[in-house]
Amino acid sequence: MKDIILFILILSVFSCNKNKIKSERQPDKSNKIAFADVPQFENFYINKKGTLIVKSDEEWNNLGERYWNHYSGNGSKTPAPGIDFKNIMVIGIFWGANYSGCSNRVEVIKAIEIDEDKIIVTIDDLPSLGPCDMIVTPLQMVSLPKSDIPVIFKGNVPSD
Repeated sequence: MKDIILFILILSVFSCNKNKIKSERQPDKSNKIAFADVPQFENFYINKKGTLIVKSDEEWNNLGERYWNHYSGNGSKTPAPGIDFKNIMVIGIFWGANYSGCSNRVEVIKAIEIDEDKIIVTIDDLPSLGPCDMIVTPLQMVSLPKSDIPVIFKGNVPSD
């Protein structure tokens, strides 16, 4: 009987200590930043490899003048989608024009997270671009809340 009582006491002490350890741990906090695709981003024809961060109307308009590739029925160039750069910034990932596929549109950003004093954009491998036989410029452009802290790209970052 003494052995059973001793066993129960040891078990309850262990159980209390285990619960105490659990309660002292901080809950997992997600550092992920929500992002969304820029409307019609696949209509940009950016024939160079790299990344881009756009934080102003001027930068966006320059990008649109150089690389926006969407025309109306009468042959005039349509404007690039409007972005609220007071609250939003745009991040772009580009692979250039050396690929055969069906569409420019890819989803390669695995995550965007904040880590202390920087934003980290994690880029996955370039997926299959489809069986079509045309030159495409794979890219992804996303919008996220505007920030002045540095943006770091990691993973499969395209570069020349």
